[in-house]
Amino acid sequence: MSGTILVTGALGNAGWKLVSHLARHSSASRVVGVDVVSPTPNHHDDLKRSVPGPIVELRQADLTDWDDPRWRDPAAEARAVVHLAAQNPRPEATWSDAVASLDMTANLMAAAADNEALRRFVFVSSSHVMGGYLKERLGPGQLGTDREPRVGTVWRAGSREMNATAYAVPKLAGERMGRTLARRSAGRCTVVCLRIGWVQVGENLPETLSAAGTPGMDPVREAGADPEVARAEQWYRELWLSNRDYARLMDRALEADGAEWPDGFVVVNAMSRNPGLRWSLEEARRWLQWEPEDGIAEPR
Repeated sequence: MSGTILVTGALGNAGWKLVSHLARHSSASRVVGVDVVSPTPNHHDDLKRSVPGPIVELRQADLTDWDDPRWRDPAAEARAVVHLAAQNPRPEATWSDAVASLDMTANLMAAAADNEALRRFVFVSSSHVMGGYLKERLGPGQLGTDREPRVGTVWRAGSREMNATAYAVPKLAGERMGRTLARRSAGRCTVVCLRIGWVQVGENLPETLSAAGTPGMDPVREAGADPEVARAEQWYRELWLSNRDYARLMDRALEADGAEWPDGFVVVNAMSRNPGLRWSLEEARRWLQWEPEDGIAEPR
């Protein structure tokens, strides 16, 4: 992928892991990372250790503001866009957060449609688009991307009632906007939507997975106390996506040949090779030639 790659949400968890990976391994000439917060000296120091590599620019920008040139200018010339930004990237996002996330995606998609140089748009969606299947009895590989979306995971983590519906709605809307973008471009720009599972902050170890959707809970204690929590525990363990598998996935999302994608658009699931995985990875293998290498250990 030559030219400029624009990454939104660049200073968030998944965004920074991607920018750091591209800085070290991408063949692009330039990577522009935008985020609503400003970069810190630590971000710049980290990038200095990535030379030689593409030129990396970090910009503070507001994707909800259509007139903000800090993101509009790179969006107008990018060869590829990876859209990770969300007002609140956590499952407990509010409806107010959802509206802002929708505004971001609508603005970016509109700018992408005007950019005749754009060749690939990667929209980072979420497993929460299919969260309504949590209580379904599905065997390994049966949760494919051809199934009807059931937006929003609703579950209980100990005494906490969790509901990811507001977070998931903008993700499904982004998928539909991406489909329209691909069709409108008539093959010029191909679009892939990644229904990513769970990439935790930092080392992203299987040992810190829990039904809460955040590190810190004791999954064994909670799961043993309540069958609903145990069900959620298993669901989230299956969603784990390792740092290594995530980096390789993003490489393939940017570089895979989209000539055979239906209408230039595909949706794929993205999880590591976890025991009992109900999510189908066949679409990722077929369209991206991506195969995860990692997986959580079999339960004892």
